[in-house]
Amino acid sequence: MKNLPIFFHIEKTAGTSLREALNLSKKKSKVLGLYLSNFKIKRVLDKSKNKKVVKISEQHGITEAKKLVENMTSKDKNKFEVIIGHSIFYGLHDFFKKDANYITIFRHPFKRAISHYNYAVDEKSLSPQDDFVDMIKEVSLLNNFMTERLHTFGFLEYIPTPDDRQAFRRCLNKFYFVSEVEKLKEDETLLRKIINLEIPIPKSNTSINHIPLEQIEKAEKIFRQNNELDFILYEEALLYRCKRKKELESIYKNTPLPSKSLFLIIRDIRKKLRKLINNYFKKSKRV
Repeated sequence: MKNLPIFFHIEKTAGTSLREALNLSKKKSKVLGLYLSNFKIKRVLDKSKNKKVVKISEQHGITEAKKLVENMTSKDKNKFEVIIGHSIFYGLHDFFKKDANYITIFRHPFKRAISHYNYAVDEKSLSPQDDFVDMIKEVSLLNNFMTERLHTFGFLEYIPTPDDRQAFRRCLNKFYFVSEVEKLKEDETLLRKIINLEIPIPKSNTSINHIPLEQIEKAEKIFRQNNELDFILYEEALLYRCKRKKELESIYKNTPLPSKSLFLIIRDIRKKLRKLINNYFKKSKRV
C-alpha cells in the first residue's frame, strides 16, 4: 500500500502551484482538496472611529474537514492518492489506513506578508491606496502568521516563547518533509517522488507588487519586531529542510521520477486534437 502525502497549504507559500500540478496530473477522484477555511483581509468602516480600518474575517474549516472525512466510506478514502488544503489538521492521518506523510512549504515571513497584501489588492479586498505599513501595524492577526497557523491546526502544541526552539522542532518533526518557496525548484524532484507527481510544478498565483519601495523598507523594521516567532520558525524550518533533504534523497536515490499515466497521455492527445480541429476550422472560415 502506497503512502498518503498530506500537504498543509499555508497561505501565500506556493501551495497553489502544487495544487495546480496535482489538478493537471491526477484525476479529481484521486485528490482530496480540503479548502474549507476562509481567511480574508479587507477594509471596513469602523463606525465608532468613523473611518475605514483593516479587518480579518476567518473561518478555519477544521470542524467541516473532520465531518467530511468522517462521513466518507473506507472505499472512498482508499481512492485518494494525495490530500491538500488550508484545512489540514494534525490527526487527519488517523482517518486513513495508509501511512501518511505530512508535507508543507514555508516562506520568509516578511516576503509572505508582502505577497498576502498584494494578493488582497489583486482580489480587491484592499486597494493600492491602503498603506502597507498601516496594515502591518493594524492587523495583529497577520503577526507570526505561520506560527499561528501551525498552532491552530494542531501541529504546534502551544505558542512558544522565543527561547523555546524545542517546541518548533517538535512541530517540524511531524512533517515528513518541508520545503521553502525559494528552494522549491531545488526540491522539485524530491517532492515529485514523494507525492508521485507526474509533471513539473508550475509557477502559479503570482501577484503584482503594489507596494512602494519606501513603504517596504519602513514596514520591514516594524514587522521584524512583531514577528519574532515566525522568524525563529523559519530558521528552524530551513535547518530541518536541509537535514530531511539529505535523508530522503538517500532513500529516494534509485526511485525514478513518475512517468505520465495513461490518463495524462490520453488527455494530452485530446488537447492536441482539439487544437488541430480548432485551427482547421479557423483556416476554413478565412477561406
